[in-house]
Amino acid sequence: MMEICDKYRPIGKLWLGTQLMIIVTKPEHIHLLTKTFLGKAKQYDFMKQGLGNGLLTAPVEIWKFHRKAINHSFNENILNSYMEIFVKHAKILTNKLEKDFVGIRGSEIIGHRFLHPLYQFDFVWDLCALSKELVQLTRYTFTYVTQIVARKKAQNHGKNQTETKNFISYLMKLTYEKLTWTEKELVDEVQTMMAAGADTTALIESFFMLMMAIHQEIQVLFHIFLIIDKIHQELLAIFGNDDRNVILDDLAQMAYLERAIKETMRLFPVGPVLGRCIDEDFVLDKCVLPNGSSLIIPVALVHRDPSIWKNPLKFDPDRFLPEEFEKIPRGAYMPFSLPPRNCIGSKFAVMSMKVTLSTILRNIRVVSCQYNSVDEIKFGVKVLISATNGYGITLQHRLKEI
Repeated sequence: MMEICDKYRPIGKLWLGTQLMIIVTKPEHIHLLTKTFLGKAKQYDFMKQGLGNGLLTAPVEIWKFHRKAINHSFNENILNSYMEIFVKHAKILTNKLEKDFVGIRGSEIIGHRFLHPLYQFDFVWDLCALSKELVQLTRYTFTYVTQIVARKKAQNHGKNQTETKNFISYLMKLTYEKLTWTEKELVDEVQTMMAAGADTTALIESFFMLMMAIHQEIQVLFHIFLIIDKIHQELLAIFGNDDRNVILDDLAQMAYLERAIKETMRLFPVGPVLGRCIDEDFVLDKCVLPNGSSLIIPVALVHRDPSIWKNPLKFDPDRFLPEEFEKIPRGAYMPFSLPPRNCIGSKFAVMSMKVTLSTILRNIRVVSCQYNSVDEIKFGVKVLISATNGYGITLQHRLKEI
């Protein structure tokens, strides 16, 4: 698909079975179309088996209703209240880095269905072994989520819920007190947040660590007899040799780390393809996009477009200095999709990654990996991006500076 997208810039078409897909790669077109068409492409229906009508997959009217309600649980005060949880799990991860990051098997199965023409037909899909495996995975996930909701419901029984500083608690208030949500809507959104939150940040952090291993000029500077991280210098300025936990005020000072995270998401966007439903005939640069077709936006391709990004395969966090990033056209950078139907948890994700990665890099140095350059890293384009040949890296315990 990426080869077709690249060949037929800026507007192309592809038939996948009986479904017409319109591919756009020009940032101005992307910016316009993502504001015009809010409904998700037909292929997103394949995820409803596991996610129901959560924010990621819901029809526009349900999405608008849910988004307005859920926005409250992602305001700044509530996000800040998660700091203690971020720190706790960042320290656990730092102590267990010998384990591999593992993607959800369900996203791989859905990815197969996305790209296989025959699997677009429900009656064909229902007969194949992958469908049966997805049913089992979905059943397990649904059971797990309903247990979480039941446990939270029992914990909150009889308590004053006037101040809810927890995503699930807030949705439960909408469901059981205000009676504006059904229990199915509650479960769908919890499943969506779990799937969209945990796996995506883990993948970004995995690619970030690869970038640290490959680009030693980013990670290592030679100064007298010391080897000092460029990022670590920033962390030293904040923490010194103090082993204290990260606090909220520290995050604003992690400017270079945040730019490095953004550059990682440019090269390796977790959602490598976005899809919208074209629900009316639309004229774009004298081309008619027909009603009922699917709009396909190859995010990974746009993020590496040499007409937009100078030396696109170079890992350069300073692309995201304010004075540099303002030169990039709207619609050219979309790691969390584009508004209005963008990721509701983007700030949450960046906060959690800054806490996690700063905690890791204060204690551990990434010294090598199986790749020598960005273009050696092959990735699969499915529901989520993943390194085809894995994330093998070598770590060292970081010695305290003298």
